[in-house]
Amino acid sequence: MIGKKIVQNIKVIFDKDNDKDWLKYLIDDLEQKISDNRNIPFRIYQIKEKGFLIKINGLFGFISFYHMPWQYNDLKSWEYVFKYLLDKTFFCKVYKFEKEPFSIMVNGDVPQFKKFILKKDSNYVGVIIKKSRYGLFIELGYNFKWQCGSFVHLIHKTKIDKAEFSELNCGDTLTVIYTGETSKNLAIFKSENKIISEAIIGKVVKVQINKNFNNQITFLVNGNHLGTIPITKEYYPNSKNIIKLALSKLNNGETIHCEVIKITKNKQLIQLKWVYENEIEHTLER
Repeated sequence: MIGKKIVQNIKVIFDKDNDKDWLKYLIDDLEQKISDNRNIPFRIYQIKEKGFLIKINGLFGFISFYHMPWQYNDLKSWEYVFKYLLDKTFFCKVYKFEKEPFSIMVNGDVPQFKKFILKKDSNYVGVIIKKSRYGLFIELGYNFKWQCGSFVHLIHKTKIDKAEFSELNCGDTLTVIYTGETSKNLAIFKSENKIISEAIIGKVVKVQINKNFNNQITFLVNGNHLGTIPITKEYYPNSKNIIKLALSKLNNGETIHCEVIKITKNKQLIQLKWVYENEIEHTLER
C-alpha cells in the first residue's frame, strides 16, 4: 500500500517524457549512496497512520514511527509534534529500496544530533505532547529546531500557572524557564507565567481577594501569583487588630493595593503589606 501511494506521487511529479531521465538520475544516485552506506538526508512531508511520508534524494519514501531518530512512549505524541516537524531535515540509512513496486523504507536511528546545553534563567519553548493530572510533558527539542533531537520533560502542575494549565492542550507550545538542577542532576523548569520577578519588590500591586465557603482568603497578585499578608508587629506595630478586622470584612472578588515586601526563596509566594489607609478605613466602615 505504501509503495503504491509513492508511485502515484512520483507520477504526479514526473509526468513529462523529459522528466524520465531526471527520475532515472535520482534513482541511480540514491542506489549509489545506499551502496556507499551513506547517511542520507530526508525531509518530513506528511503524516500517516504508522509513520511519515518523506522526501529523500528527490523521491518519496516512508519512515515508521519506530524508526524515527527518537522514540515516544505514546505514538499519539507524533501527531502533536508533526506540524512542528513538517519540512524539517534529518538523516537516515535506507534499509529497503525496491523499484517494482517502488518502495523506499528508511531508518533514522543514526548519529546526527548535537548536545543539549541549557542556560540558567533562560527561556525555552516546548510542544505539549501529554497532559496528565501531575502536569505537562513537553518536547523541548522544538526549541533547538530539532538539531539536538528530542528532550521530553515533565513540568509539574505546581510549576505552572493554574489558569494557564486548564487552558493548555496537547499540541500547544509552552514557554518555560530553566531554573537549575535538583540534587540528582535533574533539570528544573517552571512556566514563564509562574516566575515572579524580584523587580516588583517595594512596588505597590493589585491584589485580588478570593474567599471560599469557610471565609478563608486567598490573595492573588496581578491575577495569578499567590500572596500572603502576615499580620505581625514588624509590619503593623500599632494596628495588628485593625488589619485583621479589615481583612475579615473584605468581599470575594474585591481588589486592594499592597506593597511587595519580599518573595520567598522558591519564588512561589509574595509577602505583602496592605498600605492604602483609605482602603482599610473604607473596609472597616462596613
